[in-house]
Amino acid sequence: MFDKRTLMKIIAVAAVTVAAIAQDQHAYAYSEKGAMLSTGEFLGVNDYLVSSDHKYFVIMQGDGNLVEYKGSGPTDNQGYVWGSYQVGNYALTPGSYFAIMQSDGNFVVYRGTGPADQHGWLWASMQDLSYAPPGVGNYFAIMQTDGNFVVYRGTGPADQHGWLWGSEQSLAKHQPPPQSLICQVDPADAFLVDPGPLGSPCTCGCATGSRVQRWNTIVSSPPLLFGCGND
Repeated sequence: MFDKRTLMKIIAVAAVTVAAIAQDQHAYAYSEKGAMLSTGEFLGVNDYLVSSDHKYFVIMQGDGNLVEYKGSGPTDNQGYVWGSYQVGNYALTPGSYFAIMQSDGNFVVYRGTGPADQHGWLWASMQDLSYAPPGVGNYFAIMQTDGNFVVYRGTGPADQHGWLWGSEQSLAKHQPPPQSLICQVDPADAFLVDPGPLGSPCTCGCATGSRVQRWNTIVSSPPLLFGCGND
């Protein structure tokens, strides 16, 4: 059995532990911030923007990754769309981060809890799509209903003066369209039916019969040589 003094110490330690856990959970609770950020506004860890139709959201994660997902929020995550880590290729570590719409037109992910506690940048829209600094002014970042998270000049949708960056364009830059598959056949006894896109079956037919051959391959160079031969 514990004496009264020891028991009181245990209760005090337990109370402090519970309070610390509650404070930590509060610090990282999910918080919806509407659909857009204006100049100077930022997302802290677990803050997110959601499109007006609640089909897409973008969230500042606690690992340093700013991510766009399908869905109405973190509890309705329906799949990955875009991420700053995936296009920026930097290390992910648990900690404090924030993503801010700056007055120079650059949307930036930083280490730290906010502008007054900034410890270096990880990813920036200006560097991602290599656009020239548009100068100090009014800008906003918005999670659109078409799934594109976009940075615009202006104070909001009713005062929009041209886009600077978009998650859709960023994804296209870092994931170029597939090349066509080069599929070559031996003209003596075969002909090309359908070259197909890169990574799809290359379909060839035989001039001396009805047999059709299919090959699954991602080889594009040097070209593959196929012949019909005998079954």
